[in-house]
Amino acid sequence: MNDWKLALFTGLSQASGMEDIIDTAAEAVRHHDFDYCGWKIRLSHPSIRQKVLTVASADEDLYDHVVDGQASLPSSCTTLWAGMTRDELYAKAPELVDDDTTPDSVHSRWCHSVRDTHTGAYCVFYANSLSPLSQEQLQHAAANLQWIAAAVHASMLYMPVRQDQALTLREQNVLMHIGNGLTIEEIADHMRLSFETTAFHVETAEYKLQTPDPQQAVAKALFFGLLD
Repeated sequence: MNDWKLALFTGLSQASGMEDIIDTAAEAVRHHDFDYCGWKIRLSHPSIRQKVLTVASADEDLYDHVVDGQASLPSSCTTLWAGMTRDELYAKAPELVDDDTTPDSVHSRWCHSVRDTHTGAYCVFYANSLSPLSQEQLQHAAANLQWIAAAVHASMLYMPVRQDQALTLREQNVLMHIGNGLTIEEIADHMRLSFETTAFHVETAEYKLQTPDPQQAVAKALFFGLLD
């Protein structure tokens, strides 16, 4: 087995969270001319608008090169889709096809999309390169990237919730309201809480779930089945 594959599976077996999984995958994609990667899943709930959970890994130094003018910005991004085609995925889960929101610094992208047969959820693994890669180069890397994508999909979809990520009933209620588009002020008024108390519950949920914002906290809570 190649060293990068051994490191990938060793890292995934030791991962304690979704962020560990994607950081391990990022190390693997760097062996194939890509700079970072991410994973997205579309989630649904009967009383919450559909949400997209995104877990991404990026090397800040790479962005510094772009900001400092050491790398040219692309006029377009070369993308190769594997698994479902882009059009097939767009027909089922358009939120996961974000061609218009690809970072300006990305020259090339490889995507692998699947539908989880157990939950019915649609997922995408993507690898981004800050260097221009041709379609031929993307296809050459595809076989190894499919190894990485398959391992990430499996690891993410069967990641168990940790005990320290359990939410209180108040935290669940606050996230449910956020998922329905309410602001913190509106939630505080609806739940008859102070703004400070409501904001505290939001921040606590974000901390437990290790998410950068309330919307991603809602999505991650949905993913782990923490919202009734």
